[in-house]
Formats: sequence, structure tokens, C-alpha cells
Amino acid sequence: MTIKFVGGATIFVKVLPITNTRGKRLKARMGNGNCRQPSITIPWDYETEYKENFAVAAKKFAEKLKWEGDMVGSWMGDDALFIFTN
Repeated sequence: MTIKFVGGATIFVKVLPITNTRGKRLKARMGNGNCRQPSITIPWDYETEYKENFAVAAKKFAEKLKWEGDMVGSWMGDDALFIFTN
């Protein structure tokens, strides 16, 4: 197996809970743990399947950064991490 590391090529997506003024949302950001980084927040789509909501958030974030390629996703508790495969 060959492993190739590419800086900034991961996307972390987490659920933001319902508040008094906002509904359930998803926040996508780079998966490097840096606090000062670009991110997007999108509303939860109740007509879309649970896992698909996470994939949509990751795709929209990748589009924002003009990242292209195929991704795979994996669960980290209630959150998800998407990794580019090419």
C-alpha cells in the first residue's frame, strides 16, 4: 500500500445543534485542526438522508476552495471526515 500525504486535503464536518434562534446545521472546515481557517455552515436538509447531508456539506466546502477530485468519508463519533483519494 502506498500512502500519499497532501496538506489540507481533508474536510471535517460536524453537526451544530439547534439553538433558540437557529435550526440544526452542519459546519465544514479543513481537517487540519487549525482554528483560523475557512469554513462554511449550511442548514440541515430534513428531506435528505443523514449521511448525505454530511457529503453535501463536504462537497460545497470543496467547491468553495476550488478543490477537485474524488472523496471518501468516514465517521468520527457523530462527525465525519472526508479525504481526497486523488
